Amino acid sequence: MQKLTKQDFATIKKAIIDFNSLDEPEQVILKTQIDDIWWKLYNEYATLCKKDSIWIKMYDYIKDYELVTNFNMKEHFRKYAGSFNFEDPEFKNQIFEYDPELHMQSIRAYKGINTYKQNMDEKINKLSHKKLVFNKGAKLRNLRNQLRDQEELAENYAKLKNQEALKDDYLLNRTQTYETYKAEIQKLSEQYANTVITKELKNSPGIACYEHDAYISNNGYYADSSILNEVCNNIRHQAMNMIVTAHEAKHESKGNDDLII
Repeated sequence: MQKLTKQDFATIKKAIIDFNSLDEPEQVILKTQIDDIWWKLYNEYATLCKKDSIWIKMYDYIKDYELVTNFNMKEHFRKYAGSFNFEDPEFKNQIFEYDPELHMQSIRAYKGINTYKQNMDEKINKLSHKKLVFNKGAKLRNLRNQLRDQEELAENYAKLKNQEALKDDYLLNRTQTYETYKAEIQKLSEQYANTVITKELKNSPGIACYEHDAYISNNGYYADSSILNEVCNNIRHQAMNMIVTAHEAKHESKGNDDLII
């Protein structure tokens, strides 16, 4: 991996000083040009990450772990609680809150579905065989709809319980590997970011003229631009410290000369 030399830092320092001497409109123009470079750098960085099979393996593991362990049972039992900005259809937002009654209905349906189904089947069968029943078809449809609703509640809760059990299993058996992979993918991503930033700084030192805070994400990949920002900003801080140190040394030397005189 390439490293920045003293000469590289000299050109970076000059670029920072030159940038700060520009008028604001000129700085805006330069920032726009650097933004275009930043997109190119991000694409290079993301490509390096996604070409690495080890990086991809860790990324997939991390995302799967987070998806499973972020499961929250209560989020699946919600009711409408109001809205705001209701006078503006474009920005209207609805508010939902946890519904404990719906949660309990689902639990009861799940626990008692076999007994409920048996009772309803008996009622439906008994009604079906009766000859003289007023509005028989509507009553049968009503019973079947009730049965279907309870079955759906029970099936949905069974799926949620499976997700909750899977979450518990992940937390117990995969957390250590997850934490290890998080640390390793961070190091690997920083290496690729350093490779891309260092290479570009040798050709375009101006990219370190100002602090970067852009956020770019490639289809949800962990390879977002925050690591590029951090790497470039750290190099900028090093160059700024050199500028300040040189400035202080110059004034100190001038003060010593005055004493000699």
